[in-house]
Amino acid sequence: ALSEDLVTLSGRIESLERELSERNGLLRSSSAQDSQQIRQEINNLRQEKDTLLKQRVELDDKLRQGSLLSPEEERSVFQLDEAIEALDAAIEYKNEAITQRQRQLRASASMLSQWEMNLMAKLSYLSASETRALLCKYFDKVVSLREEERKLQLALADLEMRGEEQLQLVQWLENALDRTQLDTDRRLTQQQKEHERSVQLLLQQCREQMDEGLAGRQRQYEGWIHNLSKELNHYKAANLELSNRFRELCGNASQPMEQGKVPVFEGRTAGSGSVERLSRGPDDSRRGEPERPTRSREEIRELVNAPLPATWRRSSLPTEEPCGMEGLQQRVAVETPVNRVVQTGTGPWSGMTSLPFAKSRRESRRSSLNTGPLISNNSRIDVRKNPV
Repeated sequence: ALSEDLVTLSGRIESLERELSERNGLLRSSSAQDSQQIRQEINNLRQEKDTLLKQRVELDDKLRQGSLLSPEEERSVFQLDEAIEALDAAIEYKNEAITQRQRQLRASASMLSQWEMNLMAKLSYLSASETRALLCKYFDKVVSLREEERKLQLALADLEMRGEEQLQLVQWLENALDRTQLDTDRRLTQQQKEHERSVQLLLQQCREQMDEGLAGRQRQYEGWIHNLSKELNHYKAANLELSNRFRELCGNASQPMEQGKVPVFEGRTAGSGSVERLSRGPDDSRRGEPERPTRSREEIRELVNAPLPATWRRSSLPTEEPCGMEGLQQRVAVETPVNRVVQTGTGPWSGMTSLPFAKSRRESRRSSLNTGPLISNNSRIDVRKNPV
């Protein structure tokens, strides 16, 4: 099989050599353009011939050495066969094209020669005057054609100049567009920086205002706390002073009352479950009433109705609850001893005991509507009713 391949390769190489010789002959008789094309084709065929010869030499060397071909080499042999067949087909196609071109050239040459012969025959029949007139006519036509050619050249030059101007204008517009874009980018960057700067400034101002507001509120709350602490200390001192005076006045008032006490009847037993009751007539209570307790209650009323300090204001106690003042009043009322006097009746237990100074209490209650609250066991002090 390898020897047969070598034979076919050698035959095809010989056919290529014959075709090259034919192309050389055609090159001598063809025109310049066709000769250039045919020369290029001949060069390509020579290159292919050289490659095939090299492959043939390699295969011959392997056969002389007695070595077998590898699968890749056998595949390359098949590819070479296919390539040679394709080259044969291309060469045939080129030969047909060349022969057809030669026929066209021969036909055109024969037509040209025939036309020239007809023209010369017709010109030979013309007289000298007709020949001169025809010559002048064609001369004028040539001149007019030259003038049109000149005009076309000028128009072409004008168009080229306008084209250059348009190109320059386009270039200038592109440069202006680039400059505008750069300027726009620069302005946009500057505006962004200014915007960021203004935002930072606004944020800083907001922080400062918030800090100032918080500091002002803190100072205001501190002032309120300070005023409330002052008022608390004042009320504590006033409470202590009032408690001491209550104890002193109630102690002084209880001494003459102890002298008028009468022992209770011993006729009742302790396990009977009855309640001891003391009775005293209102007239007896008025007659046996000392003057010192009356003065003490007037002094107490003056102390209660005393003006508050200048630091106290109703608006300074926005969250003050009445329960605190009520607790303070209850504490004062508890610490104050009960000013009761026990007296005996003429008969058996005649009912509940009455408090001393009942009439004065009724009068003080009536006057409390105008003067202010009265301190008693059941009354409470509310300093908010008499603001300064």
